Amino acid sequence: MPCGQKDVLPLPYPSHHNGYTMSSDDKELERGEFISDGLLKAIEGSRISLIVFSKNYAGSRWCLDELVKIMDCTQTFKQIVMPIFYDVIPSDVRKQMGVLQDAFADHKKRFREEPDGKVEKWRAALTKAANLSGRHLLNDGYFPRPL
Repeated sequence: MPCGQKDVLPLPYPSHHNGYTMSSDDKELERGEFISDGLLKAIEGSRISLIVFSKNYAGSRWCLDELVKIMDCTQTFKQIVMPIFYDVIPSDVRKQMGVLQDAFADHKKRFREEPDGKVEKWRAALTKAANLSGRHLLNDGYFPRPL
């Protein structure tokens, strides 16, 4: 489960199931810290990445940095990416509208002087990921359900 979003989707499988290993990023990252080398290597070593987009996803720099890395791996390592849109509209993720719009307004202010185009990289990665075929789940208060 990405970016410490432990309560977004309950996953019924242990971290090792039928020869597959699930990496979950459930430790808290302090503000201002960078993504660990271990996590970046785990992303690079993955064959498949499930990205769970939620209402708060775009508010996390860490989530967005991970997403850029994952989308880079689709080119470099031919990694398969499967987006899951949990209680968000895929087109809002693609266009950074709706619940994502405010987060990107904040990012634009905060990183306006960044020379590496961080916000533009995040936008491009979100657009690319949201253009992939995925699952759209709505939260009905009990369990996620397909739209």
